[in-house]
Amino acid sequence: MLYFNTHNSTPTHASHRWHGETRVESWNPSSTFLQILVSILGLVLVREPYYNEAGYEVLKVLKQNEIASAQYSERVYFQSRKFIIKALQTLPAPFDSVLKWLYVNEGDQAPNLLSNAIFVLREVVSDAGSGVAKAGGMIHVVSKGALVMFKRYLDSLQTLQRELKK
Repeated sequence: MLYFNTHNSTPTHASHRWHGETRVESWNPSSTFLQILVSILGLVLVREPYYNEAGYEVLKVLKQNEIASAQYSERVYFQSRKFIIKALQTLPAPFDSVLKWLYVNEGDQAPNLLSNAIFVLREVVSDAGSGVAKAGGMIHVVSKGALVMFKRYLDSLQTLQRELKK
């Protein structure tokens, strides 16, 4: 799966390793687009991505893993917001026009994902006072540490949106 280097928030795919049944798996520059796409989809299109990690699916039945799963989901959410910020600040070629269309454009067909991300974060921050966040159709308790980070990302995304509209 793709992760961000904590020192400079750049995406990397070579740092993720896991132990399979007979060998160590790792992403490297020769990893296919399909391999990377499956990893990304395993993070964002599932309710509990923690259990998609190799060997973790058997832990789902154990109650004591619920906190680890929730914290992992929060980290995945943080990293996806970091990606939005980093990608829109740098607009890497040749993806700049695609990123602008996906995240910034407000035309009829444009998904305007930046506004959507801001809306969802506002919902999380406003609902978190009760200890429950209802974001993206999922309901779960948000940790106080996550709430602090959500507020920071909300501020960063709103600032970025204002800058990009200039």
